[in-house]
Amino acid sequence: YAMHGYFKALTDKDYAIDKSRAWAVNYEFLSNIYPNPKMICMVRDLRDIICSMEKNFRKHPDLITGKPTIIERVSDWMEPDGKPVGITLKNLKEVFHRGWNKNILFVRHEDLTTSPQATMDKVHDFLEINRYTYDFSEIKQVTFEDDKFHGIYGDHKIKAQVQPIKSMAKEILGDVICDQIYETFKWYFLSFNYTK
Repeated sequence: YAMHGYFKALTDKDYAIDKSRAWAVNYEFLSNIYPNPKMICMVRDLRDIICSMEKNFRKHPDLITGKPTIIERVSDWMEPDGKPVGITLKNLKEVFHRGWNKNILFVRHEDLTTSPQATMDKVHDFLEINRYTYDFSEIKQVTFEDDKFHGIYGDHKIKAQVQPIKSMAKEILGDVICDQIYETFKWYFLSFNYTK
């Protein structure tokens, strides 16, 4: 009831979604107080995640010190306690190890941007709510985050249209780093059907 009270104070909508990278690894705890919780986890090709971080770094190189090479930056971001990627991957691996992934709907970024309606139909089916026909050409941002909290990597501005995004990972990171990311985190790529 604490959760219900929390959301009731925020909204009068019938459904609420709480966004946090930490929920999946806390599945067991949450399921003890809220049986069969509905969890959705967005995933994306790791190479594109790191590419996005590198592009943001290049926009603001004056704000970060200490890691002058791309190899050092990628290594930092992906080490087991590296934020935000490494620690998230470590937690996600625990989710798979414990078998909780069977109770979570994983939504690939690529599927959402190439087949948005079909992907949202899967989300509605998973949540056991009526399907809805969305207009993906005119999206309005109604929630706002303080991107200062996330530093240069914070970018929570929603685009007005859902469109496929071309991968720039090989162009920005290069073949060697892309191959290293794939080989190091092969379990991730295989789990979510990403090819080398």
